[in-house]
Amino acid sequence: MNGYNIPYHSNVWFILITIVVMYTLQLLLPKRFALFQSVLFTLAGITFVIIFDNTICVPPFDYYDINKYSSFELMDFLAYAMYGPISYLYIYFYDKFQVKGYYNLIYILLWTVLAILAEYVAVVMGVYHYKHGYTILFSIPVYLFVQSLNTVLYHVVVSSRK
Repeated sequence: MNGYNIPYHSNVWFILITIVVMYTLQLLLPKRFALFQSVLFTLAGITFVIIFDNTICVPPFDYYDINKYSSFELMDFLAYAMYGPISYLYIYFYDKFQVKGYYNLIYILLWTVLAILAEYVAVVMGVYHYKHGYTILFSIPVYLFVQSLNTVLYHVVVSSRK
């Protein structure tokens, strides 16, 4: 089991503070969706990160570790939970601003930049530890794909409520 030297448990504090702030923000925003839809959008974000992390951060790829140890632990699950409200907020503002046409690409690119910045902070705080030549730039296509999936999910859910 590989252990990383993470001073002052900065990874744990980063995850816990992010969870509290993001879920609080999600709860305080004016309601735009039915409860079921809000839960669906939140769980989609968690599901997408679990799928991608369990594809590229485990053998045969094993490009990065999450948190202090290379084995799965409770804080890894909480790290996944951070992404739920981020997915919700992506869809929330997509709906609020009624993004259409070429603005879809701009919106997806903007959120990809925000995701890269958030990942950078998470790396600095010791949440992610890159291995085997992986760099933050390799995350760009993943974020582009996930933001696109969120956009498709939004349109499927919205078209079903009409």
